[in-house]
Amino acid sequence: MASSVFLSHARADRSVARQIYQELVKAEIRCWLDEAEILPGESIIGKVEAAIDEMDFLAIILSRTSVNSTWVQAELRLAMTNELQEARVRVVGLLIDDSRVPGFLRDKLYIDLRADFMAGIEQLASFLRGEAPAVPKPKQAVLAEIVENADDELWRRYSTKRLRKSAFAQLLRSLTDDELTAAVAVGARWKGYKQWEGGLIHLIQQKTDSDHMIARRVLRRLVDLGLLELATDLNYSKLNEQAYTYGPALIPLRHFAVRSRMFDFLPPPPPERLSEILAANTSCHIVSDGWYAMSVAEPVPHEDGGGQIKAVVQQYKPERAWIFQSANDRTPEVLNEWRSSSDWSLDPFVSSGNQEIVGFPLARFDDLGVLR
Repeated sequence: MASSVFLSHARADRSVARQIYQELVKAEIRCWLDEAEILPGESIIGKVEAAIDEMDFLAIILSRTSVNSTWVQAELRLAMTNELQEARVRVVGLLIDDSRVPGFLRDKLYIDLRADFMAGIEQLASFLRGEAPAVPKPKQAVLAEIVENADDELWRRYSTKRLRKSAFAQLLRSLTDDELTAAVAVGARWKGYKQWEGGLIHLIQQKTDSDHMIARRVLRRLVDLGLLELATDLNYSKLNEQAYTYGPALIPLRHFAVRSRMFDFLPPPPPERLSEILAANTSCHIVSDGWYAMSVAEPVPHEDGGGQIKAVVQQYKPERAWIFQSANDRTPEVLNEWRSSSDWSLDPFVSSGNQEIVGFPLARFDDLGVLR
């Protein structure tokens, strides 16, 4: 049996609400719309409260008008109160224009009706029938949840003392799609102390497919949010363009975005387990307290010609090294000594890629259970 739905909308969006209502009724979905349900003389507030309690879902039509509508906000509060009490999702967003989705709604299910209205309605009907999986969460919500679920070691590794986890998660939820894409792209590009305004605007244009004016507006928004800060090493009032340095949240955003695997212009996350180190087809190097692990893209031969080396794990105290000859090696050579770069015909440290600092113990790294 299909779930029922309450349509919450601003008065300005009534024509869209009627169209959604008619299509859902045709699809034999039980749907509640105020003008179709409330008779003259009946209590509007009482009927709405009863309907929200009775319906399985509240679908809020998201537009520039509705996000600021007092009436819509009141209906939403009722539904979200029930959601908390019942510990299940009850709110679905229906996006009809390019309005900024409120931060507290970004981790809700939502359906985009902008590109193809009828396809969106069919997706909503399928969801209410239980035929379709849950609507994918926005990238902002996924990133915020990754941050909120980060353990202490991961948070210390990526964050700064100026950044609080809860504030960072809320910042992520407040970003529009263009702002998030721009911030991740800018963070991925960052090298050195500062970047020039013209280069940042050009990058934002490329990644968000926007014109110069919109890209400039997005850049200003990133500054307002503290993701970027004005550079102060020179007097830029005498120059043609401003320079910017990164705020405390920009680089952590880059790291968490890489871990999310949601941005195709970012590299894959660095390996953090022995199996990942061995399987890596690019060189990599991670360091922790008391040990390090390193892998090269192509195995390198021993200095004495006796075999080859794909990866090495070195423990400092007591000194012990595990030498893996290939990605499939599960019986590494174990040496109770320090292995230096002179043990290879080619210095693997030169080509081991960027060093990633981690903070977990060797036992956690050893997901194959072979480092004994």
